[in-house]
Amino acid sequence: MMDPAPDAKKFKASSKAHRSDTSKMSKQSLWLEFPGQCGVVTSVSALSRHSLRCPVTQFHMGDRVVGVVTRKAGEYYMVDIGCSSSASLGYLSFEGASKKNRPDLNIGDVVYAMVTQADRDLEVELSCVDESGRASGMGILGRHEPGTVGNAGGMAGGVMLHCTPELVRRLGNPEQFPLLNLLAKSFPFEVCLGANGRIWLTARSPRETMLLANVISLADHIPADQCCALSRNLVPG
Repeated sequence: MMDPAPDAKKFKASSKAHRSDTSKMSKQSLWLEFPGQCGVVTSVSALSRHSLRCPVTQFHMGDRVVGVVTRKAGEYYMVDIGCSSSASLGYLSFEGASKKNRPDLNIGDVVYAMVTQADRDLEVELSCVDESGRASGMGILGRHEPGTVGNAGGMAGGVMLHCTPELVRRLGNPEQFPLLNLLAKSFPFEVCLGANGRIWLTARSPRETMLLANVISLADHIPADQCCALSRNLVPG
């Protein structure tokens, strides 16, 4: 695990959750990873926290995850998706990739990928193309480099938010929990929901990105109706 880089920025917001015995309180922490450079997470030390680890058995083929490239190993990139061991991502697993035209993927890059193998006895395997060979929004996040191999095609910059997999499932069901739709009425933004409890979020400015990230984070700790009511009162800066 890498040591935090000097220029890496982190935001930690703490909230208190009541137990059945209201005289006892426990703290819950939310972590945001801020890229030290555009689209590059320079520190992943927060991922070492035990509470953020997830078992391989929670994944199914086709699940999409947000991961951080930790090293290169031959024809594969090793990606931290929050499990005890890294997942592998082949350099040919990108739309338009070939032996002569590889993706420009570096250590610290954040990727949005699909789980193609998830077995407790085998290494988790990822791909950034769907069954038809198309990227479908997957690839390297945080870069605005249209036409380059491996680029997801989204906005430049962004933050990675750690939350519970349950919140990711709720956000992915707008009919039951329309938070993202409500926020989109006032703020243009892009979001990638990972089944591993990570969310990549990019907005027009750092201020709006932080504002949206805080609202989404609160959804893990306050009732859904309160969170939706809060989102209706937000005003773009």
